[in-house]
Amino acid sequence: PHGSAGTSGKVGALDRDVRRRRASPRAMNADEARKCVAVARRLLAQTDAWTDLDAAKTTLDRALKYAEKGARLDPDAVGSEAEGLINAIAARRLDVDAGRGRASASGAGGAA
Repeated sequence: PHGSAGTSGKVGALDRDVRRRRASPRAMNADEARKCVAVARRLLAQTDAWTDLDAAKTTLDRALKYAEKGARLDPDAVGSEAEGLINAIAARRLDVDAGRGRASASGAGGAA
């Protein structure tokens, strides 16, 4: 009847089976790996133009951790993308260490 507190055993079992498949650890890992790679990509983008050397290095360190975590969680889902991102982060770190990409304090442009 409408409004009853329970469901039939068959409907309940089917619902549990659907939920179990939807929330499989493999699917959750792939989803989490994609999220980690997306966060790493956003953090890397934040260092396109920087004014504070320490902040840029800290942001790149965080980006690297997220990219590595994504690669660990599901190498099949994001492995090559994460590897490319890790390489891009390393290259950006070299640029930052060399002072390339520094924005002016007013935010008006690139390195002098």
